[in-house]
Amino acid sequence: TQGDANSTSDPVFEKSAVKGTVIGWVPRVGILVNALKTPVGMILVLVCALLMIELSFQKQKEKDEKELEAIKEEIRRLRSEGEDQSEGMKMRRK
Repeated sequence: TQGDANSTSDPVFEKSAVKGTVIGWVPRVGILVNALKTPVGMILVLVCALLMIELSFQKQKEKDEKELEAIKEEIRRLRSEGEDQSEGMKMRRK
């Protein structure tokens, strides 16, 4: 078919010369693609990407904070058990 940079018409060809077939298409995707090619569209894509990255970091931070709190709680529990055992040993020595 004739392209944008070609001012002359394409030669006529037989239907049998076509090697590919259309198996499907998505309506109005071209409108979206053209919109994304504009400066506003590109900025929108970048903002969305940055928001997704920020959300990912926030989720990871929350997960890390929960894990850290669980570790701190385990340390408190172990210290408490250790103090209980050391008191028990002092009592036995007397």
